[in-house]
Amino acid sequence: MTEWKTIRVRSDVYEIIKKYSEMRGIPISSVIAQALTFMDLQRRRPRVKEQLPLADKFAWYITKVLMSAGAFKENPSQENYDYLVKNFNDLEDRLGVETSMAREAVDRLFKKKKETWTADDKIEFNSAFKSLVLQMIWLLEKEEEKMEGS
Repeated sequence: MTEWKTIRVRSDVYEIIKKYSEMRGIPISSVIAQALTFMDLQRRRPRVKEQLPLADKFAWYITKVLMSAGAFKENPSQENYDYLVKNFNDLEDRLGVETSMAREAVDRLFKKKKETWTADDKIEFNSAFKSLVLQMIWLLEKEEEKMEGS
């Protein structure tokens, strides 16, 4: 059973609510509930907008480093190696990501001919990049927590 309460509002505000209620064909209580929901969304919107660029930034760098890792793995040329190293430098400088494990895996493979790469070499390479992505996700969560706390 629905329990009803009475709230006091100025008559001009009541007329606005009543007019909207009639125009939409919904109860006055629904108009008020929708208005409060809208206000809450507007209040939270700036925080959501602030977080989206941060998540977008991390997603961009994750995509960039994984694409360059894939290009290197497919064709371990000097050009692909240099581009991957540049991406490692960007991750360290711009996001504070620790890339040494992935760098070591890449350096080890770069010193070998692709035809001599073992399954263990490839597993180590893939694991290093998986760890790199996990670290980036963890850093993103940490940054978001800082933003929520401020």
